[in-house]
Amino acid sequence: MMPDFVLTVTRTRHASAALPAITAALHGDSTLSLHASAPGYRLSAAPRLPILPLGRSGHVIGTIFARGSQTRKTTFTNAEVAAIHASRGHWLVDHCWGGWLAILDDDSLDGTAIIRDASPALPVFYAAAEGHDHFTNAGHRLISAGVARPVPDPDYARQILAWPGLQTARVGIRGISELLPGQRFRRAADTPITSLWSPWNFTGADQAITDRATAIDLVRRETLACVAAWARYCEKPLLELSGGLDSSIIAAALRQGRIAADAVTFATAARDGDERHFARIVAGHTGLALHEATISQGASPLTGTRTPTLRPGTHPTLSGIDAVFSKHANAIGADAFLSGTGGDNIFCYISTASPLLDVIGSPRPRSPILWTLQDLARLHETTAWHVARSAWRRARRRAPLWRHADDMITADAAAIDRDPHPWLDVPTGTLPGKLDHVRALLRIQAVLHTNDRSTARPMHYPLLSQPLVEACLRIPTWRWIENGRDRSVARAAFDDLLPEAVLARRTKGRLEHQSMQLYLANREAIRDLLLTGWLAAQDIADRRVIERYTADDSPPRDDGYYRLFDLVGVELWARAWLD
Repeated sequence: MMPDFVLTVTRTRHASAALPAITAALHGDSTLSLHASAPGYRLSAAPRLPILPLGRSGHVIGTIFARGSQTRKTTFTNAEVAAIHASRGHWLVDHCWGGWLAILDDDSLDGTAIIRDASPALPVFYAAAEGHDHFTNAGHRLISAGVARPVPDPDYARQILAWPGLQTARVGIRGISELLPGQRFRRAADTPITSLWSPWNFTGADQAITDRATAIDLVRRETLACVAAWARYCEKPLLELSGGLDSSIIAAALRQGRIAADAVTFATAARDGDERHFARIVAGHTGLALHEATISQGASPLTGTRTPTLRPGTHPTLSGIDAVFSKHANAIGADAFLSGTGGDNIFCYISTASPLLDVIGSPRPRSPILWTLQDLARLHETTAWHVARSAWRRARRRAPLWRHADDMITADAAAIDRDPHPWLDVPTGTLPGKLDHVRALLRIQAVLHTNDRSTARPMHYPLLSQPLVEACLRIPTWRWIENGRDRSVARAAFDDLLPEAVLARRTKGRLEHQSMQLYLANREAIRDLLLTGWLAAQDIADRRVIERYTADDSPPRDDGYYRLFDLVGVELWARAWLD
């Protein structure tokens, strides 16, 4: 991960000779050095963390690129600093991207403002204590300094199990929150937290890029630029290459940018988890050195030492992948991972009939309606009549903004209200497919910083870079399924740089068989863990349902076992705090 920083924002601009105990503990850590001590804030950081001054009244922490540039920004001109302060931070969000946090400190802001960039690249957690607000990318530092009690929050567990995949500002330790992407914090303001960036700014009809050639060109340019920027920021990147479209696009972009990198892929014992054939084709086509790993089918998801974290770490079904990728990164001396995670989400891989509703509801000419109907039928290998009926049903019903889950948890646990998120404040008139697109973008946020391998070295997700995200959100959903192919615009954007086997591929690697075997091999241990654990004691896990489900030692006929692994992940996370 990125080197640590801690930032303390004072609520009074009068300097004090003595630091409060928590502030002193945060900034007195021997691994950090004091970088700035101003009337409004105090900033300490680990070595090698990029920090840029904003004149005499602010700093930018992290990796920041100017729009249209693949080179990390190393300074701000006087004119840029003036524009940043005059816009109260909007200029940074509109003209820069990367993974950064900005501190603006001048009297015109009515207090110090903290701004997080629009991407998930740099997580930022904060808490209030001793009359100050403390920010960091390493939540454990807040707990070590005494800002919050190191006790897992049962309401957090209820929230993530009842509303799976939704990551909000809430974390698993009370008193600590996350500043979400694109948000600005100003304690002195009437509304302390506001959003300077929203995906909805790019989904309206006035933003739509309906011309296919224009859309293809934009996705290609932004993808090549974002991959090159992040890869050149690394000394020896390691690409996680499955041979699927998204990771293959990153491989092609590395070759196009003449950027040296290694790649790693994995295979399970089952055929549905073995994509080495495609990974080898891509590596050979792009000139990447490919390392192959095999995931042990019998590896237990319940063993190993777990470090306490603000949110659950690697999903139990993925722990084997985490271990082998870390092993290969260590072996070759990689300093960062590159991942295609998020490609499905931003390249609009959706499985509903909503693109048809979007083209019907679009103010543009109606000619694509019949084409979209046929494209959806080809994509889903069904009839146009079935697609039309599915779209009609979708139009008639009011679907919930987020999926609610009540299986394997008690009725009281499932009754918890959904936490708010600014991206779920849907503008009036939003097309159904664009709602699906933004929800997909929100859903991927929950898995980006959960893998354990990212604690040793940074994990970069180039396909979730702000310029590319904004470009993709502007493209209508019906463009993404043209010719009956998912992620059609992305395929067309790289059709001259990818092997035909990848472009023509319709299948995706899956881990169902591996996960089921993992469940069957550990069924009794999982049952004991959940029936006698923290979730059961908090009346969150439904003992009766879990006991009945795990009593059957035959292979499951549904996906309830995967839901059990969700509970196992939360249980192991809680026990890491309690042990």
